[in-house]
Amino acid sequence: SPATQAARLHELLLSLKLKAPVVDMVGNSMGGMIIAEHALNHPEHTGRIILMNAAGVSSPEPSTLNKAIEAGSNPFFAKDLAGFH
Repeated sequence: SPATQAARLHELLLSLKLKAPVVDMVGNSMGGMIIAEHALNHPEHTGRIILMNAAGVSSPEPSTLNKAIEAGSNPFFAKDLAGFH
């Protein structure tokens, strides 16, 4: 579970005996959920966190891409041969 992984991350950070007790972290997908959990449980060891498409986190507003998809258009799909660059 993310909580278990966050606890493992904390144990790893402690075992490294870093000079600075505060670390900045970047997490993608499930890693984002893990570092968010770690930040909540251990703010004294957490500097900045960057969450990229973190599991369990959603924006209060739909993104431009989500709005386009909901409208029936996906800008990542080429409509014809000219659309492939």
